[in-house]
Amino acid sequence: MSCNAGRHVILVTFLAILAPLFLNAQNMARHNSGEVVLVVCPLAGKGTADDPIRPAIVAALKRVMPGQPIEYRWIPSDDGKLAVVEIRTASLELVAEGGRIAAAAASTKYFERGKQSREEVLSEIRKVRRDFQFERFAATSDTRFVPRPQEVRP
Repeated sequence: MSCNAGRHVILVTFLAILAPLFLNAQNMARHNSGEVVLVVCPLAGKGTADDPIRPAIVAALKRVMPGQPIEYRWIPSDDGKLAVVEIRTASLELVAEGGRIAAAAASTKYFERGKQSREEVLSEIRKVRRDFQFERFAATSDTRFVPRPQEVRP
């Protein structure tokens, strides 16, 4: 009986150590898949519970493509009027629609991975957020835009 109890303790300990590693690998795979875009856009909303302040492009995408899952995170510009937004989606249709929305709005800049150089994107973003760093924004040293599905405030 005590031999079986010892095996159970070893098994539970083994699972407790490996489960977080396995779950972290799944999260990293999910975060590193799909389409990623960076957007500089105006903020929308009144700042109330019913109408929270949020990036205008996210509000527009949710209006034109309801039910489409969108993961995003954002930081405000230095003047608080614009947002630097990172959007991740598995939908190429959503990326294309975001490009159309951005093209129609003069104050919105839209950057798709692989279409502009890292330096071009960084230069444009630093016009509105002087201290912007990809590594701090994405919490990684990876050169790709790696999102976390949450709002980020300085």
